[in-house]
Amino acid sequence: MLGRGGNFPEARRGEGLAVVERFQFGNSAIPGVAFMQNGVYIASPVSLSGAFLDVDQVEVLRGPQGTVAGQNADGGAVNLTNRQPVLDVFHADAEASYGSYGYNRMRVAANVPIGDTLAVRAAFQHEGHDGWFYAPNQPTTHHVGNEDNWTGRLTALWKPTDRLSVTLWGEFADSDSNGFAAKNIFDPLPGTYTTSNDTASPQKTRTRTVAGTLAYDLGFGTFKSTTSYQYAFSGGKTSADMLDRADALQIYGVKDELAVYDRVNKTITEEANLSHSGGKLDWIVGAFYLHSKGRQLAFETQQSSATRLPYTPTFDPTSDEAVALYAAGLSFVSRDNSNRTSAAVYGRATYHFTDSLRLTGGARYSYDKYTDDAELFFGAPETNVSKFTKVTGKAAVEFDPWLDALCVLLHGREAGWHQSRVHTDDDTQELRTGVRAVLRDR
Repeated sequence: MLGRGGNFPEARRGEGLAVVERFQFGNSAIPGVAFMQNGVYIASPVSLSGAFLDVDQVEVLRGPQGTVAGQNADGGAVNLTNRQPVLDVFHADAEASYGSYGYNRMRVAANVPIGDTLAVRAAFQHEGHDGWFYAPNQPTTHHVGNEDNWTGRLTALWKPTDRLSVTLWGEFADSDSNGFAAKNIFDPLPGTYTTSNDTASPQKTRTRTVAGTLAYDLGFGTFKSTTSYQYAFSGGKTSADMLDRADALQIYGVKDELAVYDRVNKTITEEANLSHSGGKLDWIVGAFYLHSKGRQLAFETQQSSATRLPYTPTFDPTSDEAVALYAAGLSFVSRDNSNRTSAAVYGRATYHFTDSLRLTGGARYSYDKYTDDAELFFGAPETNVSKFTKVTGKAAVEFDPWLDALCVLLHGREAGWHQSRVHTDDDTQELRTGVRAVLRDR
C-alpha cells in the first residue's frame, strides 16, 4: 500500500519499528525515545502535533539515557525548548506561505511585556492543503489527503525577584483530514495518486497541554518544580482495504470497514529537582511522577454483500443488537482501558578535574506499573499487568585537550505491553568509546 501516514512518534536508529508498532496497535505505547518539551515529559506521541511551533532550540541525546531522562529512553532523548517570554521587550513577527494543491501556512508570534515583572508570549499557526489523491468513488469529495491544522501556544513569565521565576504555558493542536491518501497495490484504477476507495475516512487529532514551572535560586543550587496535564485524542474511520466495494469483493471476498478507531490519553506529571552548575562539581537530584489513563476503541466489519448493510457501532449492545451487528458483518470489536503509574528518584554529578578532563556518574531508581483491561467481542475484560522496579545508571569519562575522547557506560530500561499481550521488558546496556578531532586555536 502506498500512502502518507498520520502522526507517528519520533524514533532513532534501532528503535523505529518497535515505536511505530506500539503506537499503531495499542495504548500501551511507551516510546523508546523520550521527548521533553520545556522540561515536561510528553507521554503520548500524538501530543507532539504542536510542539514544533515557535521553537528556540532542540537537543538530541544518544541513548540509552538511564538517569535524568528516565527508564523509557533506551533509544535516547529529545529536549525541545520553545521560545520563552522576555521581560521589557516588545516583539512581533508574522510569516505566510503558499504552494501547490492550495498549500498555505500562516504564523504569527508576539512577545508582550506587562510591567517590570510579567511578560506574555503568544504564537499561533494555521497550515493546510487540498487533497492531492484523486478518489472518484468517495461519497462527499473526489480528492482525499487534505489537511487543516491549527496550533497555538500562550506562555506567561512572572519574575518578581532575581531568584524566583514562574512560567505557565498552554498549548493546543487540532488536525482534520478528509481521508487517507493511500492506494492498495491491487487497485485497478491507473495512476499512483488515484484510489478507488469508496469509503469516507475522516481523521481527527486533538491535543491539549497545560504546564507550569517554578524555579527558585537557593544560592547553593536551583530548586525547580514542573507540573503538567496532557490530553491527546486521535481517531476516525476508514476502509481497511482501500478499494471500492466491487473490487474488494472480487479480490478479498469481503468489504472491510474500520468504522471506529479512537485513542485517547490523559496524563499528569510532576517533577521536582535541585541542581547546581559551576565550579568543579555540577550535580542534580530529583524525583518524577506520572499517571496516565488511556482508552482505545476499535470496531471493524467485513461484509460479503454486494450492497452495504447498514449498522450503528456500539460497544455495549443488547443481545438483539449484538445479533444484528454480527449479521451486518461484525468481524472485530474491542474496548481497551489502560492505566500507568510511574515514579522515580535520580541523581547525576559531573566532576571537572581540569577544563578538559571530567568524570560523570549517575543513577535512577524507577517504579513502573501498567495495567491494561481489554474487552474483545463484548466479552469480560482480560487484565494484563506489567510491573517492575529497577536501578539504571550512567558513567562517563571525557577528555579533550585538542582531540575529544569519550568512554561511556550506559544502562537503560523500558517496559510495556504489545497488542499481542506479550510483555516486553527491554534492558539495554552499552559501552561506547570514541575519538573526535576538533580544530581549536592553539
